[in-house]
Amino acid sequence: MLKALLFLVSALVTVVATIYLSIPAEELPLVEPPTIKELQAELQALMQERDSLLTEVTTLQPSLARSTHEVDSLSRMLANVSANSRDLESRLQAREKELQILRTADINAEEMAKTFATMSEDQLGPIVTRLSDDVVLSIYKHTANKRRKNLLAALGDNRAAALTNKLIRTKGR
Repeated sequence: MLKALLFLVSALVTVVATIYLSIPAEELPLVEPPTIKELQAELQALMQERDSLLTEVTTLQPSLARSTHEVDSLSRMLANVSANSRDLESRLQAREKELQILRTADINAEEMAKTFATMSEDQLGPIVTRLSDDVVLSIYKHTANKRRKNLLAALGDNRAAALTNKLIRTKGR
């Protein structure tokens, strides 16, 4: 961009000098026209300024290249951070859903434990034998100590022993 600007300035200086020199003296304002030496000196000064600006552009180009590289690198890093952030947000939302499901299941198990606490062993038997081990253990955890014996008795000896082993292994972890 600086090269283009310098080129335009150089071209403009050349055009102005050409136009100025091509105007007949009688058409120039009554101001004393500059001499050819003065115009040449002014043109020389402008060309030196152009050369100086070109040198400065050349000097600044490596710095511009480094800065451009750094911007590109930072842009890539930002894109990675944004992607990671979206991934973590998605995983967090999934965990929150899982947690809500577990809370709901826990509340339901607590409610069932209250209902089962009002039932006798004979009433519990046909129901608990059809429940999965995990459901029975969840309900067991929410059952008061006095009523747990009815729940275990309703399961039968073998299943009550297997669930007890499973419960102990789960708590031991």
